[in-house]
Amino acid sequence: MPSGEEKPAVNILVVDDDHSVGQMISEFLSRQGYPATLCTDPNKALEMCEGMLFSLAFIDIQMPGMNGLELASGLKNKLPLR
Repeated sequence: MPSGEEKPAVNILVVDDDHSVGQMISEFLSRQGYPATLCTDPNKALEMCEGMLFSLAFIDIQMPGMNGLELASGLKNKLPLR
Protein backbone atom coordinates (compact mmCIF):
# COMPACT_ATOMS: atom_id res chain seq x y z
CA MET A 1 0.00 0.00 0.00
CA PRO A 2 1.54 3.37 -0.97
CA SER A 3 2.44 5.53 2.00
CA GLY A 4 -0.16 8.07 3.02
CA GLU A 5 -3.08 5.80 2.06
CA GLU A 6 -5.45 4.89 4.86
CA LYS A 7 -5.92 1.22 5.68
CA PRO A 8 -9.43 -0.16 5.22
CA ALA A 9 -11.61 -0.35 8.33
CA VAL A 10 -11.46 -3.89 9.67
CA ASN A 11 -11.94 -5.64 12.97
CA ILE A 12 -10.02 -8.88 13.39
CA LEU A 13 -10.93 -11.69 15.78
CA VAL A 14 -8.03 -13.76 17.15
CA VAL A 15 -9.04 -17.01 18.87
CA ASP A 16 -6.33 -19.08 20.56
CA ASP A 17 -6.54 -21.01 23.83
CA ASP A 18 -2.88 -20.15 24.47
CA HIS A 19 -3.22 -16.56 25.71
CA SER A 20 0.43 -15.65 25.02
CA VAL A 21 0.22 -16.76 21.38
CA GLY A 22 -3.08 -14.96 20.85
CA GLN A 23 -1.74 -11.83 22.51
CA MET A 24 1.38 -11.88 20.30
CA ILE A 25 -0.78 -12.11 17.16
CA SER A 26 -3.18 -9.41 18.37
CA GLU A 27 -0.35 -7.03 19.28
CA PHE A 28 1.36 -7.58 15.93
CA LEU A 29 -1.87 -6.80 14.06
CA SER A 30 -2.50 -3.72 16.20
CA ARG A 31 1.02 -2.40 15.52
CA GLN A 32 0.26 -2.75 11.81
CA GLY A 33 -2.85 -0.61 12.27
CA TYR A 34 -5.43 -3.40 12.33
CA PRO A 35 -7.63 -3.54 15.43
CA ALA A 36 -7.71 -7.06 16.87
CA THR A 37 -9.86 -8.62 19.57
CA LEU A 38 -8.43 -11.61 21.44
CA CYS A 39 -10.58 -14.43 22.76
CA THR A 40 -9.17 -17.57 24.39
CA ASP A 41 -12.43 -19.55 24.46
CA PRO A 42 -14.07 -20.63 21.18
CA ASN A 43 -17.56 -20.66 22.74
CA LYS A 44 -17.12 -17.09 23.98
CA ALA A 45 -15.86 -16.13 20.50
CA LEU A 46 -19.19 -17.27 19.06
CA GLU A 47 -21.03 -15.23 21.70
CA MET A 48 -18.92 -12.15 20.89
CA CYS A 49 -20.00 -12.36 17.26
CA GLU A 50 -23.57 -11.65 18.25
CA GLY A 51 -22.61 -8.13 19.30
CA MET A 52 -19.64 -7.32 17.06
CA LEU A 53 -18.90 -7.52 13.36
CA PHE A 54 -15.55 -9.03 12.39
CA SER A 55 -13.94 -8.82 8.97
CA LEU A 56 -11.42 -11.60 9.54
CA ALA A 57 -10.67 -14.32 12.09
CA PHE A 58 -7.36 -15.96 13.00
CA ILE A 59 -8.31 -19.26 14.64
CA ASP A 60 -6.18 -21.86 16.40
CA ILE A 61 -6.92 -25.32 15.01
CA GLN A 62 -6.51 -27.37 18.22
CA MET A 63 -8.43 -26.04 21.21
CA PRO A 64 -10.25 -27.82 24.02
CA GLY A 65 -14.01 -28.10 23.68
CA MET A 66 -14.22 -27.00 20.04
CA ASN A 67 -11.60 -27.23 17.33
CA GLY A 68 -10.82 -24.42 14.92
CA LEU A 69 -12.75 -25.94 12.02
CA GLU A 70 -15.90 -26.24 14.12
CA LEU A 71 -15.47 -22.64 15.27
CA ALA A 72 -14.97 -21.45 11.69
CA SER A 73 -18.20 -23.18 10.68
CA GLY A 74 -20.05 -21.61 13.61
CA LEU A 75 -18.68 -18.16 12.79
CA LYS A 76 -19.69 -18.56 9.16
CA ASN A 77 -23.26 -19.21 10.26
CA LYS A 78 -23.32 -16.21 12.64
CA LEU A 79 -21.48 -13.55 10.66
CA PRO A 80 -23.00 -11.85 7.64
CA LEU A 81 -20.89 -11.89 4.50
CA ARG A 82 -19.46 -8.54 3.48
